[in-house]
Amino acid sequence: MSRMRKVAMVAYAVAVGSLVLGATVYLTRSEFLFYHAQAVGMAWEAVPVNTRLLMLAMIHMVGALGLGAGCALVAILAVAFRRGELWADWTIPTVLFICEAAGLQTSSGLAAKTGARTPWPLFIALVGVTVAGAVLCASARHRKA
Repeated sequence: MSRMRKVAMVAYAVAVGSLVLGATVYLTRSEFLFYHAQAVGMAWEAVPVNTRLLMLAMIHMVGALGLGAGCALVAILAVAFRRGELWADWTIPTVLFICEAAGLQTSSGLAAKTGARTPWPLFIALVGVTVAGAVLCASARHRKA
């Protein structure tokens, strides 16, 4: 594997690791996070019980989807990307961009509408890391050709 591909793999690993970490946080929650409380304007205990159940189910669903995508990306990085398979070069950033775009749209929209301090800057940073990985990967492939 070329040096550029190795650096691209590190960039992708950072983005995938962040996805898995965030997903794990969401999947293991027993109540919402501080910015969720800011968005709804009340503490977890003040939210009606049925609403809490619904919110926690959605938080867990987001976590499960993120963990599933993250685990698939880890497998692709570990096998297909390391082998230099072309489909992996495009699948990894595509899946990351979809996850990052969803996170950015949701968190920035919530921040704009409610004033909650959501993690939207993190999603911008992750898009940058993913772009860097994609550019390095494409450059490495172009140099090889």
